[in-house]
Amino acid sequence: MNNLKRKPLRVALIVSEHTLAEYSMSLEYLLVGLADESVPVVLVCPPGSNVDSIICGAAEVLRHPPVDLPLAERLGRNMLAELLAKFEPTVLHCLCQSRAPLVEWLALRLDLPYILTVNSLQKRRRPFPASLEHCARIVVPAQPVAARIAGF
Repeated sequence: MNNLKRKPLRVALIVSEHTLAEYSMSLEYLLVGLADESVPVVLVCPPGSNVDSIICGAAEVLRHPPVDLPLAERLGRNMLAELLAKFEPTVLHCLCQSRAPLVEWLALRLDLPYILTVNSLQKRRRPFPASLEHCARIVVPAQPVAARIAGF
């Protein structure tokens, strides 16, 4: 029997404007399910995103980037990492592949596993970051997407 004590689940969901527009109902169900299980959640979304209609329970909202300026990108990432460290997540869940490079960087910085959801494949680029060192799972909605990812 394993005597190691597991940390309670604490989830950081990282979304894009696209995720909020296209999958808001699914995100709302996910947040309700996590709240029902008393899982602490922080939602990382772009500034100006209207998340009031989907936030339930005690989910915390962090905006990233805090300032949308090219030269402030590093500062914004570091600020986000510090805020997430205070939240103490046990897993990061990237719900939009456009945010995958940020989540990979956060996972490396915070030494956390992450889950990447790939809803579709765009032919012009890889659906995930070059390094999957901290990636615990890739979640896909359909077998054709899984087959295409397996080919990368």
